[in-house]
Amino acid sequence: MAAAGTITLTRVKFELEVKALLEALSYAINFQAEDGLGISKHCVASSPNESKGLIHWERQTSQDGSLFLVHPTEIRTLDTCAHRVGSKTSAEKDLFCIEDDLYDVSVDQEDERIVAQPQPSEVNHHYECTEWFFSIVFSDTWLVPVLFFRVQRMDATPCLRQDILSYCNNHDVKDSWEFISQEEHPITGDPSFFLHPCQTSVRLAKLQTNARNPDTNDSPAVPGTLLLSWLSMILPAVRSRISPTTYSHTHHQLLQIAANDNNDR
Repeated sequence: MAAAGTITLTRVKFELEVKALLEALSYAINFQAEDGLGISKHCVASSPNESKGLIHWERQTSQDGSLFLVHPTEIRTLDTCAHRVGSKTSAEKDLFCIEDDLYDVSVDQEDERIVAQPQPSEVNHHYECTEWFFSIVFSDTWLVPVLFFRVQRMDATPCLRQDILSYCNNHDVKDSWEFISQEEHPITGDPSFFLHPCQTSVRLAKLQTNARNPDTNDSPAVPGTLLLSWLSMILPAVRSRISPTTYSHTHHQLLQIAANDNNDR
């Protein structure tokens, strides 16, 4: 049972959210394509600091029957800082050196920012294309969705942790996600980054009003709106976003789907 001021999901509710959101996103994508605003599945960021949007989610099922979402590969330009003065480039600073445990958050936010923001005088910038693999998994521990992502160079070698932290450390986003941790992906087993879910239930509670049916204050959230709001909230932490146009079309369609379902009952 969720504590006061928090919102958690059951796996069944998560799957209902996923089903509704994917249907609504498909509508929004097709609508924009017909309007000449199509968005490529394999997005290429227009600058090192911005993704075109993570909206082409696809449903998959794990071997144990658990539902999760994956996104087509994104190509982004990343400053890998290959010649950082005084830094080690050996395996001890490799992506596979997992420092944060999913159930024991000991990372200090300010310490992360110090590591993530090297001094300009110490860096010779080296930009290269990288592949980003995103997925959304339901956490049975935290009872909320969790965004996982893996980053590698075009030759399939993993990018360094400090370079990912530097890329994601966006000082222009005041309400950014505090914890970017590392852990084996719960389904694939690949070493991955993830947005730690320790604050998710609290933030979902703050979104509850926007996710509820606008016709009544007591009605439950319209399926899909909570997951849509969660995505719009967390994506800036990985330099992505859902555009206002896409959000508006998707939200409108979610309300329409809910209305149609009520009429069919």
